[in-house]
Amino acid sequence: MTIYAIVLQAPDDTVWDTVKAQWPDRHYLWHDTAAFIAPVGITTAEELSETLGFNAEEKHRGVVIDMTVRSGYGDGRFVEWIRNAAKENG
Repeated sequence: MTIYAIVLQAPDDTVWDTVKAQWPDRHYLWHDTAAFIAPVGITTAEELSETLGFNAEEKHRGVVIDMTVRSGYGDGRFVEWIRNAAKENG
């Protein structure tokens, strides 16, 4: 499994509702336009993007970024979440 960053063009509760429903214990909502997810059963950024409805028909606007390499600093809860997700992902 990979950790992905999801960045929305504008806040969209429908996208976050999908994330919460499909991966209740595998996401970290950063703020209203960004989240991190380590989804079970998803193997590519394209597949996750499709699942979240990032297309012209559904009108959701955002990008999915594969977080193969990451660096930076965040609050304690986020650092703990990403560390645990990375361990689970091998």
